[in-house]
Amino acid sequence: MLVAAALAVPQPAQAAGFKHPGVLVSRVQLDFVRANLDKEPWKSAWDALQKSSFASLSYPAKPRADVNCGGGSIPDNGCSDERKDAMAAYTHALRWYLSKDARYAKKAIQIMDAWSAVITKHTGSNAPLQTGWAGANFSRAAELIKHTYGGGWSQADRLASKLRTVYLPILLAGRPNNNGNWELIMTDAAIGIAVHLDDRTSFKQGGRDLARPAARLHLPHHRRVDSQSSAGQQVQHQGRDHRILARPDQVRGRPDPGDLPRLLAHRLGPRSHLPCG
Repeated sequence: MLVAAALAVPQPAQAAGFKHPGVLVSRVQLDFVRANLDKEPWKSAWDALQKSSFASLSYPAKPRADVNCGGGSIPDNGCSDERKDAMAAYTHALRWYLSKDARYAKKAIQIMDAWSAVITKHTGSNAPLQTGWAGANFSRAAELIKHTYGGGWSQADRLASKLRTVYLPILLAGRPNNNGNWELIMTDAAIGIAVHLDDRTSFKQGGRDLARPAARLHLPHHRRVDSQSSAGQQVQHQGRDHRILARPDQVRGRPDPGDLPRLLAHRLGPRSHLPCG
């Protein structure tokens, strides 16, 4: 539920591998924010994060084996729960890093372990989109915990296996016939998971997939209004889409803490990991 609206994402250390942590935010960026938590705008964002229900140590995860998601959230069999739990895992991971309070790292691990123990598939017409929403935040949480928490995570490989087998294949398959934002959200998650898994092949495939929806981001496409999408949603989609399209270049670049005044922008909703400015 928190979001790091730092628009810089994974950055490879060299041609052979990725620099960790590197999904959405880097250590340099997080250290910059941590050093400025008593200053605005970071102070207000930090206060909001700490008050969020997603940052509570009593947050209850609700995992299930088959997350079944239909159009318009009908049915919603574990869909909202998975999205919220993934956001909570990432929120706790961020709270751990910024506070260095190990209780929040352990809570993030608890949530991720609960899901990795049971999740086997995503089904229903909205399964690809659901996989993107949840996979993005699970990969961000896993990346932060694995590479910054020294207290141990015995089931890290189990979650990595589920990201590789339950999430990544759906994401890389894409949905070129759906609204362009579907593939962009899915690609965002695929790139994050690939970085976490040190899977350069999947990372490159995810980057190539951006070329398909990019051609459909023109205004005429997004002005279309029908029973499935409103004009307001289209404006939101455009804002998110352009941010995701910037991801591969940001992956290859160096972080600049001075460019991160909204790193801790705190927003609600399943799409809060991709805020519109």
